[in-house]
Amino acid sequence: MRRNCLEILRKLCGKGHVVPRSFILQSGMLKKQGTRPLGGGGFADVWKGEYNGQVVALKFFAILFYQEAIIWKYLQHPNITPFLGVDATSSHLILVCAYMSEGTLTRYLERNPEANRLKLILKITEALVYLHGLDIAHGDLKGSNILINEVGSACLADFGLAKLSYQSMLHTISIKQRSLRWTAPELLDPEQFGVTRTLPTLNSDIFMFAFVIWEIFTGLVPYHKQVNDGAVIFAIMNDKRPDRPLRATALGLDNDVWEVTEQCWQKDRGQRPRISEVRPRLKAAFERFNSVGETQTPDTWPLQVD
Repeated sequence: MRRNCLEILRKLCGKGHVVPRSFILQSGMLKKQGTRPLGGGGFADVWKGEYNGQVVALKFFAILFYQEAIIWKYLQHPNITPFLGVDATSSHLILVCAYMSEGTLTRYLERNPEANRLKLILKITEALVYLHGLDIAHGDLKGSNILINEVGSACLADFGLAKLSYQSMLHTISIKQRSLRWTAPELLDPEQFGVTRTLPTLNSDIFMFAFVIWEIFTGLVPYHKQVNDGAVIFAIMNDKRPDRPLRATALGLDNDVWEVTEQCWQKDRGQRPRISEVRPRLKAAFERFNSVGETQTPDTWPLQVD
């Protein structure tokens, strides 16, 4: 019942371009800082700001993603970036969330190549267990949508494509709205897999999660050698996956972690494990790695991949 109500609210707010009154932040308390955004993409720019004395991140939308606010506000987990509310005093829709001082996962690893990668992966896993337990698919997992807080813990962010996984309630999302290099094959060519709509699912999240694992251990985007989008799509659809980076073994990518990765990015979505099945294996890998007692630092970063 609670999830049904959330889905109805999400749809109503999307169609009416409104958010619940409880989401609206106190007027005049929000300030944008700096002259340039921290980052951004096709839909939104992210700025650093201040709200009521607290450092925050401001997400300025070029288009109105009211639905993102509904789902994000509903989520409460240590590994999901806290959502504070919406600023209603601007002509833009501004979502306000906690400021993650260490930035994106991608940039964090650039500055901290000695970081415990399995710890980061395990925190992402915990967030996905929580989301999938609510039947919510994130829909856009990648390194730049994962933020690192002041204690070095990974937190999911950017819920613009997040959907409740009720087949009858979801709608088509174009490839342009997705992060192509992380996208599951059934979303690229749904007809081949008997799928009627290109929509995020728990299974497609698992596929993307596998590429996040590979990204964390290499510092590279998937299919980094393919410049053309067509070549990337061809590789994904023909079950061509990145090779195992052997230099990452010392960073925690042992045989079992690699086996998990390969199982998660299988072309057949029905053969991919659930995140609840993945968690104990990654937790065991984390404990094995920590028992060694040494943190390895790669000679180069991004990793040299043969």
